[in-house]
Amino acid sequence: MLNREPAHPALQPIQTLYNGYHFRSRLEARWAVFLDCLDLGWRYELEGYVVGGEPYLPDFYLPTLDVFLEIKPTAPRFDSREDRVARALAVASDKPVYLLYGPLVAAAGFGSDDDFAAATAYFPDGWDDDPYFWCECALCGWIGLEFEGRSARLACGCQVGDRAHNWASRRLLSAYAAAREMRFEHRR
Repeated sequence: MLNREPAHPALQPIQTLYNGYHFRSRLEARWAVFLDCLDLGWRYELEGYVVGGEPYLPDFYLPTLDVFLEIKPTAPRFDSREDRVARALAVASDKPVYLLYGPLVAAAGFGSDDDFAAATAYFPDGWDDDPYFWCECALCGWIGLEFEGRSARLACGCQVGDRAHNWASRRLLSAYAAAREMRFEHRR
């Protein structure tokens, strides 16, 4: 098990039970609710890795998309531990790693990263990019993470226009709302 330092020393993560899993934080549990609402199968802390000489336990693996998700309350700093290890895992595993950060709300536009749930994507070739948003294909309903929520780039291959954005579909907005509104039992 890895020890994770809280983003702010006074704010401790609240371990949360959801769907039979003990999540290290309420934010991770809310993302599990979001993924369940979208019928995206997930595995929580499936397997630990040693990458770049450091132990790493990704929060989620999504078999359907064949990607890892790491959940953080704030955007990673360039060359921070989170940034370095996510990049190293993408290269070592040959799978994309998405570091999701910010409040669990739909993309509100392309303003400050604090306005919406965004992700930094790390790719097997060592390249990274952001912002990535959840989006949905308007034709077939495929869900994925794409640059600026451009659903035309989704793996389903539907032709929905060159730069189609669908990061605020009814289905996605409903999943965000369900995750935010979920009430978890509080235990000490």
